[in-house]
This record gives sequence, C-alpha cells and structure tokens, in this order.
Amino acid sequence: SEWCDFLEKAEVEGATWLGSLLSVGDGKTKVKLVREEKEGGSYAADKEVHNTNMDAVTAANKVAGESASGSAKDFISCFILLTGRDDTATRMRLNMWSRCDPNGSGNVSLAELDSWVRDHLYDILGVQRGGELWALFRPSYICAFNDAKNIAETKFVRSTGDTTSDDYVTQQEFRILLSYLCIYALMFDAFTIIDGGGIGNKAISDRKFTLEEWKVGYANVASHGFIALQNIPEDKMEEVFSKIDMNNGDAVLLSEWCDFLEKAEVEGATWLGSLLSVGDGKTKVKLVREEKEGGSYAADKEVHNTNMDAVTAANKVAGESASGSAKDFISCFILLTG
Repeated sequence: SEWCDFLEKAEVEGATWLGSLLSVGDGKTKVKLVREEKEGGSYAADKEVHNTNMDAVTAANKVAGESASGSAKDFISCFILLTGRDDTATRMRLNMWSRCDPNGSGNVSLAELDSWVRDHLYDILGVQRGGELWALFRPSYICAFNDAKNIAETKFVRSTGDTTSDDYVTQQEFRILLSYLCIYALMFDAFTIIDGGGIGNKAISDRKFTLEEWKVGYANVASHGFIALQNIPEDKMEEVFSKIDMNNGDAVLLSEWCDFLEKAEVEGATWLGSLLSVGDGKTKVKLVREEKEGGSYAADKEVHNTNMDAVTAANKVAGESASGSAKDFISCFILLTG
C-alpha cells in the first residue's frame, strides 16, 4: 500500500495521464488542480476569486471586466461568494438551496429559481435596488438555468409523468448554476450595451443588435472580461459579426451572443471556459488544454489508437523494465479502456 501510494502521489503531482486516472472521483481531480495551479489557469483564478478574505464587491470586480456596468457588478456581488468550494461557501449554499427548493423535492424549476433570485436580491440590496436588478437581468436567468440543468446524470422525477431531472436544476448542479448566473448576467450586460446603449434602456433596446450597432458599441464592451472581445481590429469587425450571427439574419440575438462568447472561452481554455463546459463528458475545455499541451489527453489518444494492437498498447503503458508477465497481463485489458 505504501508503494502504491508513493507512485500514485508522484503521478498526480506530475500531472500525468496515469495521474489523471488515479485521481478520478476526487471531485475536481487532484491532477487537474496540480496542472492548473502550475499554469496559473482556472484553479488559480478560481482560488483568487474565492479567497476567503475577499469581500463580495472585490470578488465581483475580479470576475467582471472594467467595462461592465455598475449594475452587473452589483448583481454578481450578490452571488459570487456562494460559488466557492470552501466550507463557508458550502454552508451558505446549503442554506440558499433550502430556500430555492422550499418544498424539499430536490429539484428546482425555472420559476422557483426566478423567485429565489428576486428574494435573495431583496435580502441583500433591499426591495428597490434588488427589485431593479432582478428585472434588469431576468432575461439571463433562463440561459443560466438551461446550461446548468443538464450537468448531472439524468433521472426520472417521481409523480411528474415523463419529466426528468434535466427539466430542473438539482442540488448537485446548484453551485454551477450560481456561477452561471454571474457569467450570463455579464454576457447580457455586454449585449444590452451594444443593443441599446446600456442595461435597462428599454426605449431603444429591441433584444438584438445590427452590424452598425456592433461597430458603434464594441469599444464599450471590449473590457468586459471575455476573451472573444479582446483586441478586435476595426478591419475585422464585419468578419466577427458574421461569426456571431450564426443564422445570417443580419442581427445578433442574445442566444447567438452567448454561444459566441462561450465558444471562445472554451477554445481559449480559460477559467470561464472550464465552468461553461462542465457536464460535457470530459469537458471541452479540458480536451483543448490537454491537447495543446500534449498532456494526458494526447497520451490517452495515443494508447487508444484504433489501429494499435493490444501488445503494442501494453508496451506504451508499461515501461521498458516491466516484466513480460506484466505486459501480457496489461495487454488483456488495455484495449477495453478506450
């Protein structure tokens, strides 16, 4: 047991492919924490935001970029400290879950989420300011809800016919939902600035923006904190607009906007991308990061090459000094692990 512990510890700390396998089931795997902390990646960013000595306003400013509206930062500050993994955040989240799921069913509907967000904002900011923010960011809640509700394993919900847990957010998905409330509120904030000059400006907002509005408004959202919005040159504005306008409708809808921002975060292997791709099997952002690094995914892909026979695959896994018996044993199982 001591020998196995010694070897496992080295694989995990070395962030190897074997380390990834050996730490599966440890929540956010130990090897992923090691790799990301070494790179200053998502774990490092997450740790900075969830520093227990950091107040909600400071944490919100870490998440939101300089160009984000005051309303977006106020909204995020009401939820950001609930998204941590530390004991304090976990206790607060358990308390909030019981309020969000008042009937104790273990499943929260969009309507229940909407009511809880409103009441939570009332509690923190008062009825006037809280009610204002609840109404302002309400269109973003369904985006957060729909992205979070498919993360956990699908189960049928008793006494509701054909309804499954994918129609609701479960307690297992609640922490990610809270993160998504912050992220999608920030996406919506940028969208409304381009669309109508700012959050809550209903007089000129039509919930979509044109190429001309994009050209005029881009500079006001370039520092929102999203990788897709950084340093877009003027001569690329039309090209980027075409990428966002997926249905070629000559106007960008909120859903297209969110998809565009999410795709860039995932492909950029950012901290936000890690969150936004949770629940996609081995997360999209993890595949991107590891393939770029030639890390555990690249090693896994090499071993499980469909053209590789069992003996060759076993020799890839076992080192040169491994016995022939060990290699023979491994060869009987290795192709089953692909």
